[in-house]
Amino acid sequence: MGYFARTGASLLLILLAGLCVLGTAHAEASPQTLRVGVYQNPPLLFTNDHGEPSGLFADVLKDIAASEGWSLDFVSGSWEAVYHGAVNAEIDILPATAILESREKKLDFSETPLIINWARVYTPKGKPMASFPEFEGKRIGLLKQDTHAQAFKELMKKFNLSYVPVEYDNYLDLFKDLSAEQLDAGVVNRMFGERLQHEFPVQKSPTIFNPIPVGFAVAKQDPKNLLPVLNARIAKLLTDKSSRYYTSMNRWFDRTQPSRSKLQHILIAVLLLAMLLLAATLALQTVVKRKTRELQLANETLKREIQERKHAEKVAKTQETRYRLLAKSSADLIWTMDENRRYTYFNPAAESMLGYTPEELLNLPQEKRFPPSSLEKIRQADAIRFAHWQKKPDEIPAMTMELQQIRKDGTVIWTEVVSTPILDDDGAPCGVLGVTREITSRKKIERELLESERRFREMIVKSPHPMCILDSRAETILLCNDAFTNAFGYTTKDVAAGGDWWSAFCPEPAQRETIKTAWRNAVSPGWNSQKGHPPRVWMIRRKDGQFRKVETHLTPLGKEWLISMFDLTSHLELQAELVQAKEEAETANKAKTEFLANMSHEIRTPLNGALGMLQLMATTELNAEQCEYIDAAITSCQRLTRLMGDILDLSRVEAGKLDLFEEPFDLSDTLHSILQLFQPMAEEKGLAIKSVIDPRVPWILAGDAGRLQQVLNNLLGNALKFTEKGCVSMEATLLPNASDGEVFILFTIADTGAGVPDDRLNDIFSPFTQVDGSFTRSYQGAGLGLAICKRIVELMGGAMSVESEYGRGTTFYVSIPFKVGDAPTAPTPEAEPPPIQSGFHVLLAEDDPVNQKTVGKMLEKLGCRVVPAEDGRHALELLKKDRFDLVFMDIQMPVLDGVQATMAIRSKAAGSHNAYIPIVALTAYAMPGDRNRFLEAGMDAYLAKPVDFDDLRDVLAKFFHKTGTPIETNCNPAT
Repeated sequence: MGYFARTGASLLLILLAGLCVLGTAHAEASPQTLRVGVYQNPPLLFTNDHGEPSGLFADVLKDIAASEGWSLDFVSGSWEAVYHGAVNAEIDILPATAILESREKKLDFSETPLIINWARVYTPKGKPMASFPEFEGKRIGLLKQDTHAQAFKELMKKFNLSYVPVEYDNYLDLFKDLSAEQLDAGVVNRMFGERLQHEFPVQKSPTIFNPIPVGFAVAKQDPKNLLPVLNARIAKLLTDKSSRYYTSMNRWFDRTQPSRSKLQHILIAVLLLAMLLLAATLALQTVVKRKTRELQLANETLKREIQERKHAEKVAKTQETRYRLLAKSSADLIWTMDENRRYTYFNPAAESMLGYTPEELLNLPQEKRFPPSSLEKIRQADAIRFAHWQKKPDEIPAMTMELQQIRKDGTVIWTEVVSTPILDDDGAPCGVLGVTREITSRKKIERELLESERRFREMIVKSPHPMCILDSRAETILLCNDAFTNAFGYTTKDVAAGGDWWSAFCPEPAQRETIKTAWRNAVSPGWNSQKGHPPRVWMIRRKDGQFRKVETHLTPLGKEWLISMFDLTSHLELQAELVQAKEEAETANKAKTEFLANMSHEIRTPLNGALGMLQLMATTELNAEQCEYIDAAITSCQRLTRLMGDILDLSRVEAGKLDLFEEPFDLSDTLHSILQLFQPMAEEKGLAIKSVIDPRVPWILAGDAGRLQQVLNNLLGNALKFTEKGCVSMEATLLPNASDGEVFILFTIADTGAGVPDDRLNDIFSPFTQVDGSFTRSYQGAGLGLAICKRIVELMGGAMSVESEYGRGTTFYVSIPFKVGDAPTAPTPEAEPPPIQSGFHVLLAEDDPVNQKTVGKMLEKLGCRVVPAEDGRHALELLKKDRFDLVFMDIQMPVLDGVQATMAIRSKAAGSHNAYIPIVALTAYAMPGDRNRFLEAGMDAYLAKPVDFDDLRDVLAKFFHKTGTPIETNCNPAT
């Protein structure tokens, strides 16, 4: 051992000894019972004939356990079992584990390995192998999951050598088969081989590789804190030459065999030398006599050989002259190399092929002539040739290789090199003769052919449609792609092995004959290629017995045919699945619509009673405090009503049932009415509000003014709500590139309010989403307004965007296309019918007592005489007995609902004089389509609950041109 190695080892032992002190602190925390994994790896670790754990690592661990007071529970199993047990923390300590980078990701290891192990190759007795090239084509025994086995595989792959791997569960079985010569070689760790090589008729080869440290392993993160104790104990064992570690090493690796003294060796050697000298003297006398006779005979023979050799040299000289002339005139590069791999000759073709003169090539390093890939091939060839020279020099084969070579001008050419050994007079190899031919053009053609074939095969193999290639003469399938295998279960081996693939595909005889006849007619020589082959539909049986309906297409490929297929069964199944999915989606959407309708109805019904009663209470004698309470309650009810309206609007948009109207309107009037609506709110907050209209904007536009007003109301309301100081502006600008009869108007609503953080800009258009979703937010709302606005704008064919700076304000941009409208003509005033002087006689069909009382009192306040009806049948009976001016009809009622009652009235079931009486739907049904459904049932108007005095007054004005008695209140409830 060198100085640095000894010094390093000493420092390591001192460090480990120091760590012992640290490890002592952990000893008390160590567990009392530990599960230890044991697998067969003698002499490092194994289970002996008595079932007891044995080996170097078992001895060391038992010694540590005795010192620490541990109880060891040994768990025997295969390497894979105990390894995975350690990874999963089911085994606490795994001894004799190779320390590899890949394993350090899953396990933690003791700091100091007990040994350094490496791999060695063993062969049967009397059948040595000296190098890796000799393993080519041989049966090699390997241990499953063994690191040495993996290293051997990688080396053979690197040398591009093939072999037959035979895997074993343990080294002992491998040695048994190696002894029986069922293997040509076996890869084991050196510890096992050194111990057991004398018990089997095997011998070790000089091939060793893959040194690996071996130590103790625990689960990742060391859950039981064992490594500090193990590290300290191992350091102590290594520093004590009398420790269990060294006695175990001597026991298992035979390190204490008795040896003779140096003097005994010298005496034995002298005795043997004397005996040899005596024997040599006697033998020499005999040899001298025999050699004297042989020399006399040899002298006569030598004279004859000299004459023969002179003649042979003359013949050889003539032949050499011919060979040199042949080499000089050859277009191929001819060269020779001696036994030390030094070039000795190049013919003149070198200059035309490589650009170098023969003299330049003799001294040119191979690294400048060959790229790395070709150099590797040359080294492998030299290794194989050298192996033959060592074993069977008389059987050295000629070798052919395709190599790339670098010309003097830097270009790379392809060459084919044939090398043959040169033998001396004794038949021993003394060099190599080579012939190099340029094949660049041939390689280019080969590459193009291979690339063409690769693209063709890749196109077939990777095609998503099942395809196969069939020999039309032999009717055998030559190739089928992955899609074919996935679709039908048959591989190329399945359909080619038996030959009778017709029976596999078509088990029913009649159908099989029909398909075979159609196929043979299609591929017959008399077929006219101009007509083409129409696709055919066949029933093909899968390998698992299922039948598939398949559409086939035939394409000729010379003497072969390409059959491409389309699985109609999957297509039909997909269609069925899509239909089912559509039906399920429609069912879910219907259920959602029904749920929203029911919830809307159930909320609006009591809300109508609450809001109505509050409005009625406002007409009574109240003090200021009571008015304040009523004002707040009415505001809350109206806010809840708007929320339900937003939810229903969102439902209409998502269901695609939001109707848009196209009517002429004055944009300036629309914007003016919006500003008037929000002016009080702006004045109350002390904000400036302004509106600017581009003078280029046409006066009259055609579109849905109501939906435009809904969008701008929402955006302007939000701007005022989120702005505490500064101003709010609304501008309308004409965008360029307008087409004939259509213009794009850009509406810009800007504020100087709170703004929106950058990370929330993408969320503000999502339903039920607000910028501030915390419990301490300053602004209330459900987060539906902007989502509805964006969807309405998109339905109108426009677009909506936003830009904002947090804390400084927000600007919304809305661009909507409108048609240019015609200026409306002044309407001809119509004669207004005389107003009705007396109060209106109204029938109120309402089953809910609270709503019946609420709406009845509100109508009475408007000057009506109200008669209530509990259901639709009661309403019919009252209509028959009395005369009414108007009917307010609830929809959901017992006995006879509002729709049924309306249809009965229109069919004169309540008398012919009531067949055309005005009927107003007063209902909590406010889902998309409800209004039209009730109007189509025969009703004349529609009011959604909750209603207020203005709703009722407008209906009375519509039918009787009289608004009724003005309502006087002591409060000013919010509107």
